[in-house]
Amino acid sequence: MARMPKCKHCKKDVNKDIEQFTKKSSGYYHQECHDIIERENKFRDMLITFIKELYNIDFPTGFMLGQIKEYRTVRNYSYQGMIMALKYMYEVEDIPVKEGTGLGLITFYYERGIKYYSKLRSNKASAKGAEIQREPQIVIVEKQERKRKPKLLDMREIQ
Repeated sequence: MARMPKCKHCKKDVNKDIEQFTKKSSGYYHQECHDIIERENKFRDMLITFIKELYNIDFPTGFMLGQIKEYRTVRNYSYQGMIMALKYMYEVEDIPVKEGTGLGLITFYYERGIKYYSKLRSNKASAKGAEIQREPQIVIVEKQERKRKPKLLDMREIQ
């Protein structure tokens, strides 16, 4: 029996005969693990882009990148959560961006940002559900009276 390679993400064996997998120059990945990595990379790129626009810089400083790495590995913050925290700080709380500062405030606004955007998302979802389950509207249309022509009576018939 051939030796099975280990997934570089989850460190479990990849059975190439029965599992879907991806092979990269760095090694083998379960398809699910590869999809997780791709999604994380997409959010990391979005975070970098957002920081560049927010702080009006060409690329985050080494200090900022170190903070991102620490938040990701030590505090287990997601890249998407860091984006939400920054958006919450600067777009909702309207905190001014200070030149030459790092990303230290993320730790103070991370939970609040996630709660805010999660609640916003659930409100939108419930609003969509309410539109679908809304009771039908009753429209009252006033009926126009028809004008009747007066009936002519023959006086000879009345006796």
